[in-house]
Amino acid sequence: MTPNRMSRDTTAQPRHQLGRLVAAFHRTGWRTNPRTGCRIWRGSTNGAAGYGIVVAGNSRMLAHRLALTLQLGREIRPGMLALHSCDTALCVNPSHLREGTARDNMRDRLERTGYFGATLTHCSRGHEYTKGSHRVQVGADGHERRQCLECVRVRRAARRSAEAVAS
Repeated sequence: MTPNRMSRDTTAQPRHQLGRLVAAFHRTGWRTNPRTGCRIWRGSTNGAAGYGIVVAGNSRMLAHRLALTLQLGREIRPGMLALHSCDTALCVNPSHLREGTARDNMRDRLERTGYFGATLTHCSRGHEYTKGSHRVQVGADGHERRQCLECVRVRRAARRSAEAVAS
C-alpha cells in the first residue's frame, strides 16, 4: 500500500536539518487555548488538510509530528502517525499527541463519532440532517454512512420523469 502525502514519514531528517526545524518550531510558536489546553500552531499550514508545517530552508515537517518527536526523544517510527486526541489539526500540545497507526486513527474516529460522517449536519446537496431525514447504511467497505432521504426522493423523481419521457 502506498502511503498518501499526509502519512508519509517526514521525520527522517538529517540531524543538522532536524535542529533547524526545532529552532524554527520554537521561533514560530503557538498560542494556548485555555478551555481545551490545545497549543494552536501559529505558523504555515498545508492548506485544506489544515495541519501546521515547520519550514527551515529546504526542510519541511508537519508541526504536530515534530512536537511528538521532541516529546518522545526519538523519531516517529516509519509507517506510524502522530495522532491527535483532541481532534484539532493545528494542535502541537505533546500531551494531546500519541504515536499510532492509520488503523488506530480510524478506530479513534469511530469511537468518537459512532460512524463515518456522524458529525456532518447537512448532506452534500445542503439538506439538513434531522431526525427522520436520513438513514444509515452499511457500504460495501463495511463503513456506516448517512443517506439523505430528500436526495433519494429527488433522484427517484428524476428517474421516473426520464422513464416517462423515454416511453
